[in-house]
Amino acid sequence: MSLELTRVAHWYRPGQELLRNISIVFRAGTTTAISGPSGSGKTTLLSIAGLLQVAREGLVSLDGQAITGRRQAELARAKISWIFQSANVLGRRSVFDNVALGGFARGADRRMLRNDIGASLERVGLSEFGERRAATLSGGELQRLSIARALVGRPLVVLADEPTGQLDRANTELVASLLIGSFGNEAAVIVATHDERVAAACTHHFRLIDGALHSA
Repeated sequence: MSLELTRVAHWYRPGQELLRNISIVFRAGTTTAISGPSGSGKTTLLSIAGLLQVAREGLVSLDGQAITGRRQAELARAKISWIFQSANVLGRRSVFDNVALGGFARGADRRMLRNDIGASLERVGLSEFGERRAATLSGGELQRLSIARALVGRPLVVLADEPTGQLDRANTELVASLLIGSFGNEAAVIVATHDERVAAACTHHFRLIDGALHSA
């Protein structure tokens, strides 16, 4: 499995390119960090890779298939998980229910979903938290919930936008380790981060400078 960007360029004002001529392949079993200063275009790059935004120029391909229409994009998005800086949970619902939302969003088989959720919670060390309300979790626990939610439904691509930005050092190290180690060879994991410790733990690291990617 691979996610490929080919000659991607994007701008919001003519003559002011935010991204320019980006070509890169993200393969299953790899973790890729994208770093760069605030405003450099990291979130925009992830949004284009995750098919939430259409680039002005260039192509996004999933498993060798170019995504060129709305219907193709909808089908492809079902294979993509997101993890954000904020966990974006339903605080009054249980941890189990919040994780289930990831599976429902990706069309997971409801008959298999319960076992999948249980396995995902166990993988991130939250197997005893399933019935707790999400609002009672700490910041680090919430991000672990986000990883469990991303695991459900076996996505092909996982996009994480500053997933440790609100965490202390200990939780940053734990969440980074889980994020990088939880998906095995099943998915390509792409992380936008300011944290050099997170970037150093990934298998690949690129810096986004003046709209272009440079190997770090």
